[in-house]
Order: sequence, then structure tokens, then C-alpha cells
Amino acid sequence: MVKGKLRHIAISVPDKEKAATFYQETFGFERISQSRVATRLSDGVMNITLLQFETQDDAGDERGKDFVGLHHFGIWVDDIDTVKQAIEAHGGKYHPGPIGHSPANAEHKFRDPYGILFDISSHGWDGAEPRPAASKACRATGDRGSGNLFTTRKESLRRCRS
Repeated sequence: MVKGKLRHIAISVPDKEKAATFYQETFGFERISQSRVATRLSDGVMNITLLQFETQDDAGDERGKDFVGLHHFGIWVDDIDTVKQAIEAHGGKYHPGPIGHSPANAEHKFRDPYGILFDISSHGWDGAEPRPAASKACRATGDRGSGNLFTTRKESLRRCRS
């Protein structure tokens, strides 16, 4: 059995700036990055991506650009090809996703046997903690940062990923 780590949740919202402010001011999440349609926050382990689609093509599926709610979740895996085979062997189906662009952290999207959208990634998401093997390697080198949870993890992620 393949083991993955839940590290990403994407929520479609009508106003990504207002939503980001809510999560930052209420829970202390850190803004990690943003693009035309996404604002990415982190608690130091998980990535939460707030999506505000401008077009139907941006949305990439039948829910459309005006959908509000949980859009999909993401699982960090070690081997994309092995996991793709396992997903399909257990009734999951590939989902092509948005048309016309491929984000820097492009994931591989699927639907589970019940139609729930999820994605897999072998490189993770902005602000998500590295795979356990990467975390152990960083700990072995003494890369523990200076004490501030959010700054430390962000700095450590950059060093451990390079």
C-alpha cells in the first residue's frame, strides 16, 4: 500500500483577499504566495489555497467559476506513477483540471470512486511541510530554525527543498 500525507486543502471563495484576511487574523496563518486565481496560506504544516476563479476555464470542471466551498484536497506522495496506478486500480479516475495553464506546482488531479476531487503531488505545496524523509534529513543536519514557528518553517522549507 502506498502511503501519502494530507498537506493541501483548496477552498473556492467569492473574495480571496477577504477570506485570506479572515484566516490570517483569526488563526495566525501566514500568507505564502499568490497568483491571479489563488492565495496560498500555511499553518506551517498544511497549505490552504483560497481560489477565486475568474473564468469557467480557470475553474476546470462542472462546478464552474461561481462555486463556493471545499474544492479539493491534496496528498503528498513519493512516487507519482505508482500512486496513479493505485488510484486507478481502486476505481479512481484521472481529472484533467483547468484548461490553458499549468501552475508552477502543477498537481495530478483525480476523482475518487464517489466523484470527490483530489490531487497528488511529489513536490508538495507552498507552505506545506516536506515529506517525512525530507523532514528527517533536515533534522539530521540540525536545520531547526530560530524559534518562530512560521518564519522557521518557511526558511527551513526553502533550505530543505534546495
